[in-house]
Amino acid sequence: MTRRCDWVRLATLALIAVAAAFNYRYMFDFTMVMFVSPIEDMSHGWVVPFVSLAVLWRQRGALRAAAGAPSAAGAAWTALFLVIAWFGGRGGQSRLEQVSFIGLVWALPYAFWGRGVERLMRFPAAFLCFTIPVSSFIDFFTIHLRILSTSIATGLLNGVGLAVERSGTALYSRAPGAEFNVDVADPCSGIRSLFAMMALTAAYAYFTQRGAWRKWLLFACSLPIAVIGNMVRIMSICVVAAWFGQQAATGYYHDYSGYVVFLVGVLLMVQAGEWMKGRRKREEVVSNREEAVSNREEGGGRRKEGDENAERSTLNAERSNSGMGIVVCVGVAVLAVFAAKLTLPPPAFDTSSCVASELPARVGEFTGEVPWF
Repeated sequence: MTRRCDWVRLATLALIAVAAAFNYRYMFDFTMVMFVSPIEDMSHGWVVPFVSLAVLWRQRGALRAAAGAPSAAGAAWTALFLVIAWFGGRGGQSRLEQVSFIGLVWALPYAFWGRGVERLMRFPAAFLCFTIPVSSFIDFFTIHLRILSTSIATGLLNGVGLAVERSGTALYSRAPGAEFNVDVADPCSGIRSLFAMMALTAAYAYFTQRGAWRKWLLFACSLPIAVIGNMVRIMSICVVAAWFGQQAATGYYHDYSGYVVFLVGVLLMVQAGEWMKGRRKREEVVSNREEAVSNREEGGGRRKEGDENAERSTLNAERSNSGMGIVVCVGVAVLAVFAAKLTLPPPAFDTSSCVASELPARVGEFTGEVPWF
């Protein structure tokens, strides 16, 4: 009975995957367009799905071992992300559809195989969030990042003897023989290296660190590492402009110095990870000693623990058989929402209700044009 339940869950998940591939096809097209868009700075997005797949492949044995009974809580989360998928599809909001897709990647295994699988699915699903383009929504953060980098760079450059002044996000020098004028534009704010460094650090922390706090701490280091790297790049451009001229600094050096600075950031990330692993080894020595003492004290309780595990396995098997209703309901609900999104007509934009279409062609001395819609 349990084996039949497993086959039903796998078959239902495979059917949902095929339906999702067709239902989310426009979202996939949007995502790939954003990956090559110079505005969104998402060139790292191509690698993100492969990292998630690598994590799933790496822990495939743990996923099989953690598979348990279907979960009603997972079904509730699935319903929530289906609602998001519905509004995203009907409203033409591809980013909402991305959120719903990532949520279903996590919630469906949770609903079908329970809490143990849900824990293992957290990172590969959450890592897919790095495929959501958000650069166009955080202009307020970009300008503050530019001001922060240029302010610190100005202070450090003056500290080493290079007379530099700042006006907004522009750095300039009027020193004889070292004149230059460099403006830190939006593409040079460091937001591209920040997102790429965050994704890289998240993957590196997951594969190399043990313990949630170490992983989160190393991930948090990606922000100062990216900011410091961009600040060093700005300073180096100013130094090159002062020594070799502004044309040399804003030309070849500007185009390729980012790769060198990013490599330095990667080395800093690795060094931070090695420092944390060094602390972990010292803590493991102490932990192993305490565990040895504990094992000597608890040697007589292993037989009882084995009996409890056997009873727990039997209970999980019974729950798996009784959870067939959850699997069927979740599968039917997902397929019904996907089918409804495909069969209903696309949302229509009623131009007659727009205020702009009712405006007069001329207001006083100002002449307008007919709206494009």
